[in-house]
Amino acid sequence: MKKIVFSFLALSLCFFENPLKALEEPSNLIIKDIKKTNGLEKVVDGMIVHFHYRGWLYDKNLDVKDFCQAKGKMFDSTLDKGFRSENATVGTEEVEFIFEKGKNNVIKGWEIGTENMSIGDKRCIVIPPKLAYGSRRIGNVIPPNSTLIFEIELVKIREK
Repeated sequence: MKKIVFSFLALSLCFFENPLKALEEPSNLIIKDIKKTNGLEKVVDGMIVHFHYRGWLYDKNLDVKDFCQAKGKMFDSTLDKGFRSENATVGTEEVEFIFEKGKNNVIKGWEIGTENMSIGDKRCIVIPPKLAYGSRRIGNVIPPNSTLIFEIELVKIREK
C-alpha cells in the first residue's frame, strides 16, 4: 500500500510542477529579437521600410513554452508562394511588404514592433487583438479578436 500511495504522490507532484497546459494568449505586445545586427541606421517615423514576414494565428491549444512558438494557421507571407499581402510589391523573385513608418498605415502592433530595427534584424512580434484588428474580421482569414504572430525581417530602409 505504501508503494501505491508514494507512486500516486510522485505522479501528482510531477503533474502539478509540469502541467500540460498551453500558454494563455498574451494581453500585451511581445517583441522578441531573433537576429540582431546592431546596424547604425535604425527605423524611425517617416522612413519607408521594406519587410519580409510570415504571419500566423495564435493557437492557445499548443503545448509550448514560448509565445512565438504558438503558431497556428499561417494566414499571410511575403516569402511563401500562395500568400500575397495587398501592400506587397511583387518583383521577379522577391515580395516585400512596404510602408511608411509612423503614418499608421499598418496595425499598431507593427508600428510598435518595428521600432529601432536595423537592416537584417529579425523579430518575432506577438500582437494581441487590441493592437491588431480588434473585433473586426479580416476576410475569411483572420477571425475577430485574434492574437497574431509575425516573424519579420527588415530588408531595406529608405528616406521618403
